[in-house]
Amino acid sequence: MDQNKPLNENVKDLKLIARDALRKNLISPILASISSLKASIVKRQEDVKEYKKDILRSNYRASKIEDANPDADDLRKEEVDCVKGSEEQIKNAEEGVKSLEKDIESAEGEIKDIESGKTKVSAEDLEAYVAKLVLEAAKVEVRK
Repeated sequence: MDQNKPLNENVKDLKLIARDALRKNLISPILASISSLKASIVKRQEDVKEYKKDILRSNYRASKIEDANPDADDLRKEEVDCVKGSEEQIKNAEEGVKSLEKDIESAEGEIKDIESGKTKVSAEDLEAYVAKLVLEAAKVEVRK
């Protein structure tokens, strides 16, 4: 605290510091959530790559089935079913990515609201934090 400033100005400065600290405490779990959502997106995108590889493999296997094989129709049907299943998985994964991206946008909006002051910090928490900062500042002053 600045001894040349009146006490109410020092408390006002500490209140700004406390408000910023509390905002960061609100933002931190949201950032962790965003990180987790982004990791889920990466995982789903990797899954899509694997499903696409599965489709290529199934199409290749279907093309190599010889007509002379007595089970040719059944084998081709199995490969077509595999392709359809993989295509459905790709569709689901892509929808999941879109949903996760919306969740990320929402979380980023929450952060913007907190940073702008639209979302208020708890008055009780703010007063308790200011009291803690005043006490710490007073201890420093006494030690001088």
